[in-house]
Amino acid sequence: MADEDLDRLRAEITDSKLAELREDRDELLADLAGARGRDRVMLERQLQQVEDEIAAVLDRKSRRGHQRPPPDQLF
Repeated sequence: MADEDLDRLRAEITDSKLAELREDRDELLADLAGARGRDRVMLERQLQQVEDEIAAVLDRKSRRGHQRPPPDQLF
């Protein structure tokens, strides 16, 4: 498989993961609208975890272009 194909596949997987996480966030936000007490606290924690995951995926995605070449391509 060519490097371009691998990059394209990685991008598709990343985009799919982001879409899934964003759907999860939307569901949590909808659930939070009517939540009270302990349920609200639990949902807020879950929402923070999902937002942290989204940030991590976006960070990794932005770093892709700046990655070092594999060890066998260094020399």
